Amino acid sequence: MPKQSKKAGERTGKFGYWLSEELKEQPQYRVYYDHGSPEKHESVVVIKAFLGDKVTKENKLADVDVMVVNQKNEIILLIEIEESPIFAFAQTERPLRGR
Repeated sequence: MPKQSKKAGERTGKFGYWLSEELKEQPQYRVYYDHGSPEKHESVVVIKAFLGDKVTKENKLADVDVMVVNQKNEIILLIEIEESPIFAFAQTERPLRGR
C-alpha cells in the first residue's frame, strides 16, 4: 500500500485557512475550520454536528470540517471534505474507469 505523503486533514486545513482569508473583508461572515493550529489561527476549532437539542453520542451526526456563520452566529454553510480516495470511490454509483 502506498505511503501517504501528507498528514490527514492537511488539505482540509489549507482550504479552511484560504476560505477564512477570502472572507476576512466580509464582516457579515465568519469562517471556522478544523485541521489546523489554533495557536496560529483563531478560527481553528473542533466542529461537531448534532441532531436535536441535546448533545449526546446517540445524536451525533458528524465532525464537520468547515463552517460559515453570519453575525447572529447562524450557520450559513457546513462543509465536510473527504480526502480519502477510497471513500470517494465508495460514494460513486459505479466504479470510475480509465480512459
